[in-house]
Amino acid sequence: MIDVEQEKLHPLRKELDSTKYNAGLNLIPEFNGANWELFKRKVETQFVRMDIDSYLKNEPSASSPIERRNDRAALAEISMRLAQVQFKQIADCTTTAQAWRKLCAAYDQDKSSTSSTKFIEFIEERKKASETMKSYLDRLTEKYLDLILLDIKIGEQAFCGKVLQGLPADYNPIKAAARASRQETISTLTSLLLSTERELAMPKAQEPMFNVKAR
Repeated sequence: MIDVEQEKLHPLRKELDSTKYNAGLNLIPEFNGANWELFKRKVETQFVRMDIDSYLKNEPSASSPIERRNDRAALAEISMRLAQVQFKQIADCTTTAQAWRKLCAAYDQDKSSTSSTKFIEFIEERKKASETMKSYLDRLTEKYLDLILLDIKIGEQAFCGKVLQGLPADYNPIKAAARASRQETISTLTSLLLSTERELAMPKAQEPMFNVKAR
């Protein structure tokens, strides 16, 4: 008979075929010590989809080869996505739960501390010279959504103001036009900035070198 309590801990009772989940697993970024919240959320979400999230908290049954095998697979998926320093932190762990507890203990922050850090990161964001407008907007939007999850609601108007404030000086005419036309929603500002970028990238018509007057 199946132990009911054990069934609650580890509902997956067949060997995991992780190849079925490659698309989702590829979305989990490498954890380098600076992107813990994103890495943690991606791992937990993907493990729920794979029905192996229980191994993040519970040890596999010593009497179940399938559970031990699934636990090793879960641990491997985490280990493969750790930078060298972070991998060394869990190198002596033999189960997923042990490794996950170590990572959480090292990188989890209390909510107030996390909120403060995320808000400062958002405020200090700037568009990089070599960065596309889409990449800049995607990066800011992700941080904006993280703030909402932390109950920091800054509103679309404030978000738009931050987007414009983070643009370099050569965008000053565009920034002035956006403010004058009261671009206060994310969708309208995004559309304006992306179309402007496309226009700036278009080659300008060359003027003739010599102005020949008709006789």
